[in-house]
Amino acid sequence: MFENDIIDKKIEVLLKAHNDFIDETKDEDILFYSELRHFSEIHDGLLYFFDGEA
Repeated sequence: MFENDIIDKKIEVLLKAHNDFIDETKDEDILFYSELRHFSEIHDGLLYFFDGEA
């Protein structure tokens, strides 16, 4: 599931900044990771919108 590429590293840093992590045993965490990764892939590596723009 985890590809350990630049997107995964960005996700890891973002979660660490919020004192959070992905628990691979929880379905909701896997869904969150999948949606976050998918968003990032279609928006050239961005993890979230800034001022309504990707």
